[in-house]
Amino acid sequence: MSNQLFGISPFSRGNGEGISTENASSAFEQLYRNVCRTQSESIDFQRLKGQAEIFIQQYQDDIECIRQFQRDIRIIMMKRESKNEEKVSNDAPHFPCKVQPAWSCNVSLPNSIKANLKFALSINSIVFAVCFDNSGTLVAFTDLRTLYIANANDGSIIASSIISSISNKESSSTISLLFSPNNQFIAVSGFKNDVLICSSQNASLVATLEGHSRHVTSFAFHPDSSKLYTGGMDGLFCIWDMSNFSLLSKKQLGDMDGTNQETVITGLAIAHDGAYIAASFFGGNVGLFEPVFDNNIQQPMNIFHAHQKGLYGIAMSSDSTMLATTSTDQTVKIWSLKGITSCYKILNGHQNLVLTVCFSPDKSFIFTGSKDESIMAWNVKTGENIFTINAHKNTLLKISHSPTQNNFVSCSGEGLICMWEY
Repeated sequence: MSNQLFGISPFSRGNGEGISTENASSAFEQLYRNVCRTQSESIDFQRLKGQAEIFIQQYQDDIECIRQFQRDIRIIMMKRESKNEEKVSNDAPHFPCKVQPAWSCNVSLPNSIKANLKFALSINSIVFAVCFDNSGTLVAFTDLRTLYIANANDGSIIASSIISSISNKESSSTISLLFSPNNQFIAVSGFKNDVLICSSQNASLVATLEGHSRHVTSFAFHPDSSKLYTGGMDGLFCIWDMSNFSLLSKKQLGDMDGTNQETVITGLAIAHDGAYIAASFFGGNVGLFEPVFDNNIQQPMNIFHAHQKGLYGIAMSSDSTMLATTSTDQTVKIWSLKGITSCYKILNGHQNLVLTVCFSPDKSFIFTGSKDESIMAWNVKTGENIFTINAHKNTLLKISHSPTQNNFVSCSGEGLICMWEY
């Protein structure tokens, strides 16, 4: 053993003098105790190290079990998503069936015209929009997922196509659809702020137009079918080239983020020659403008205030001399577009907000639909109510008039489509 162990020399003092046997024995005992204590501490450290290694291994085993559990959960979720996608893709549309709803037509004036029900279709879904083609032989309508094309004479389904795999009612809503004047295409509001261009022959998807940041609410075609005009909840007005489905130009008419609901575009109506467009805004304003936008030229928009409350529906007469608007104030207003725009008639009769309006081709009558579940026909010249139809059991969402016959079609929130003749 080294004489310098632990810095202690048992045989010498610091001054080099020797020490006694008694002192040396005491020093050795102290040294022995120090060695034993060190050995004991070393054993304790070895034991703690072993325990720590055991704990670490246990923790590693636990971590691996958790990771395996996560992998198992991920695999289960992927399998479920795959099954759901397969279920959606294989889910065939529920075709409308013919029904005989209870209905009544109350005539307001003696010896006046009366409506009769030609046929009715029912589907277990909300029907948001319905429209005649320009020959009057077809009607198209949409529910939450599917576009249908039917024979306007008997209601038989000619074609259908699933336009969305979304089944959540809160995230699916087709607000508008419209046939092109040449009856080649149908424009449909998409579910991703886009516009779906479908074939009027088989309802298949032809193109998707992307440009709006919020839902598209309204359409208008140029009379020669060369252009499509769209308006949306983002306040954006877009012009599309129908030859290649490209965006030609766009104009911000309202707030882009849609936070100001007053500037949401709720409807479009185009003059018979395509010279100008009327756009309705939810705040109650109507803007008239030429549908040509040049970055170098500031296009003016003539604005007039039509309603004090929310404005929903807008329609233009076939000769472009009159405009009709509907509102949450429960009124329908007819406007003269000859010279300075002026209010021609105010129609009162609905008991709740009015959502939809259309003219007859000869502009003798207009037809309106309301949240009060009724359809009302009006004499344009006198402003008198001609008849009131009660057939739907939910809000009237759209009415469209045939361009060739005294027929009009209606749809509502309970999934009922009715074809009327007068």
